[in-house]
Amino acid sequence: IGRRIPMGRMGRPEDVADGSFFLASSDASYINGSILYVDGGWTSFGDAGNASELYDECFAEAAG
Repeated sequence: IGRRIPMGRMGRPEDVADGSFFLASSDASYINGSILYVDGGWTSFGDAGNASELYDECFAEAAG
């Protein structure tokens, strides 16, 4: 999955926390009614597919 993410890695909890802190800060005071995707660019391709399905497939392949 990480190879398909433009950032080249899986997201970490602190990535989500950073987005939340930004939205709660005064730097985001003029932002409203928006969605902030914290996905490393996954949705930038429009139809990147369902990450949870790919995740399940990876584990199924690893299990043999």
